Amino acid sequence: MVVTQQLSEETEEDGRKKIGSVVLYIEGVSLDGARVRRAQNGVRIKTWQGGAGYVRNVRFANVVVDDVDHPIVIDQFYCDSRTPCRNQSSNVRVSNVMYRNITGTARQVEAIRLACSDAVPCVDIVLSDINLLREDGAEVQTVCNCAMGFDYGRVRPAADCLRTSPCGGMTPDDHPDPEIKDKADAPVRHTEL
Repeated sequence: MVVTQQLSEETEEDGRKKIGSVVLYIEGVSLDGARVRRAQNGVRIKTWQGGAGYVRNVRFANVVVDDVDHPIVIDQFYCDSRTPCRNQSSNVRVSNVMYRNITGTARQVEAIRLACSDAVPCVDIVLSDINLLREDGAEVQTVCNCAMGFDYGRVRPAADCLRTSPCGGMTPDDHPDPEIKDKADAPVRHTEL
């Protein structure tokens, strides 16, 4: 893991881990094996509106979420003000983010929220082996804004919006990781049908 410029790594009262940087760069972060219970967010990347720098080469794997509002989040419109923030284009480039084997339950219908900058879209976002439902077994959904990438393997809820975002999309063949390219020909099993 390489994180530069004003790093903070903290454990919240509810057991969540935070890795952050006020500005500049976060790179090469891997979280493998975690359980998140009764929280607002599961695995999240957030950037300040109008911020600068990049977040890249991040991998979240083998995460179990239990009764979490939004299990998977990228939020490039983050605002912690009590009054609405002015919408600004983010200059933080989010790229090469992998979510693999994330399972469990969500409290909200919007279980996966990939809200990326219109000016600097998120690219190379990959979802693999995701299985999320509501506590009552009801279906959940994925919402994308300018998030480009693909899903493969069993992905529930489906993340077709990664390929059809108005900002573009990619296929597994476009991805630089040979492991992902090898799986491009494997049948995709959507379980929401």
